[in-house]
Amino acid sequence: MDTYFESLRRDINPLQINAGFIHHEPIGIKAVDQKGGNKKIKLKQTRLYIFPYTEEKVLYALTIGDKQSQKEDIKWCQDFVKKIKGGA
Repeated sequence: MDTYFESLRRDINPLQINAGFIHHEPIGIKAVDQKGGNKKIKLKQTRLYIFPYTEEKVLYALTIGDKQSQKEDIKWCQDFVKKIKGGA
C-alpha cells in the first residue's frame, strides 16, 4: 500500500505496479493478497482492496475480505469507485 501511496504522491502512475501479491480487479481496483502460516497452522487468505485514484492523487483503502466474500467484496468496491468517479 505504501508503494501505491508514494507513487501517487510523486506523480508516478501506480497502475503499472506489478507484484505477485497484487491482483488487478475491474475498473482499476487492486487486491493485495496476504498468505501465511506453515504446514501446522494454515492461515486464512485475506485480501485488502484498494483503489489508487490517479486523477485525484488519492489512495482509497476500500475493504478487507477473504475468498468466500471475494465476489461481494469486488462488487461493493466497483459500486464505491463508480460513485467517487461521479457515476451510478
